[in-house]
Amino acid sequence: MTLTKKTFNIYRFHKDFGPTSLFERVYFKMKDRNKLKLHSKHFKEKVEKRKIPLEVINKIENFNINEWELISVEIRGDKFKFINSTWEKHFSQGKLWIVIGFNDTVMTAIWKNGKGLGSPIIKNGLIYDLTQIANRNLMNDENE
Repeated sequence: MTLTKKTFNIYRFHKDFGPTSLFERVYFKMKDRNKLKLHSKHFKEKVEKRKIPLEVINKIENFNINEWELISVEIRGDKFKFINSTWEKHFSQGKLWIVIGFNDTVMTAIWKNGKGLGSPIIKNGLIYDLTQIANRNLMNDENE
């Protein structure tokens, strides 16, 4: 028997366009996070390459949701649940974006110098509507 890896599309949403229930869910899930994991190989490489100072790394690790702004969220297209979120914070060196993935692991950190790169932003349509409904239902389930 051959096992195949299940594939799914990833979709990106921005704070300015919603859907509201998705962003509410990310805040709900992240509100009690106060320690992020910084062990990913990619993150460590980017910290060195981008010359991110130790005091900034400490602020990332000791994450305080009230000090960071949620910028974008990516979801799995098969379940409409978020898989990572991008957060922004101002430092004396400039605006820093971090991407937080599974198990509170920081995937990367980048000094923001303009527009973000990556997947197009979903602003409406079927994927938008399904994501709104799925996350609203998830929030309702957790609040019961």
